[in-house]
Amino acid sequence: MTDAVLTRLPESAESGVAVATESAATRDERAEEYVALFEQIARPGDPIWRGAQRRAAIESFAQLGFPTTKNEDWHFTSLAPVLERTYAPPATNQSVLGAADIAPYTFPGDWQTLVFVNGRYVPGLSETVSAAGFYAGPTSAAFRDDTCERIAEKYFGGLAATHEHALTALNAAFAGDGAFVRLAPNTVAPRNIHLLFVTDGSADGALISPRNVIVLGDHAEATVMESYVSLGATNHLTNAVTEVYIADGARLRHYKIQRESTSAYHVGSWYATQGRDCTYEAFSFAIGADLSRTNIATLLDGEGSHVSLD
Repeated sequence: MTDAVLTRLPESAESGVAVATESAATRDERAEEYVALFEQIARPGDPIWRGAQRRAAIESFAQLGFPTTKNEDWHFTSLAPVLERTYAPPATNQSVLGAADIAPYTFPGDWQTLVFVNGRYVPGLSETVSAAGFYAGPTSAAFRDDTCERIAEKYFGGLAATHEHALTALNAAFAGDGAFVRLAPNTVAPRNIHLLFVTDGSADGALISPRNVIVLGDHAEATVMESYVSLGATNHLTNAVTEVYIADGARLRHYKIQRESTSAYHVGSWYATQGRDCTYEAFSFAIGADLSRTNIATLLDGEGSHVSLD
């Protein structure tokens, strides 16, 4: 298992030179199969802007191809096992899980929990709360609400580097459901937020592509936990991306536990931007999956900002 962490400063003469992708622009056979699969999937619930994002992302992925150990960021992680088959988004949610099935993976006490099974939000297993200046819900619901959609459009895809990172582009093209968390300025989340992503025995061969967006306004505060668990020994690919916006003076505690099937593959990417005098505490712990990797990239865009990566 490999965990990778990258911290970067704002673009400058020293650190802001654009990374050329032409040297890695190969269309390997497996990438072409994902491009063909993309064309076969209808997405009637997408806003127009989201469809345009997906199209741009699959075009980037087609140009980049899958990374190899010749890529600097992937020297010590080989994706050869992942390329042995083509994974596809689950056509329907066939899960019949109940509360007792996920109980071992929930947290007691002051938590609200959003549950996603095989990449789809399950309201019957979830517990959410409402409060002034606070929203935590699935992106599928946010896209159906005019106000939430306008806000989501502002942030969705703003940080994830689809033109540089192939698996981020693959996520942007195939992204299913995920969480949209937003706190207005000077708001404290009424409860800690648990995003529980579950795969069950019907997920063999599935491509699970959660896309989460977390937005904290000035001086807001929240704790968010991402959990990835398997209830069956399936061979699937989880390719998750989370975008994090932390405004001036805000504080986010962001944790991740990965406990997926030892036959599965897991790649996660966190992209964060931080304002002035804010705090970002990020922690990732993996004990599952045959191949597991988490990339964290944060942009320190203000004096006095603090980041802790573990």
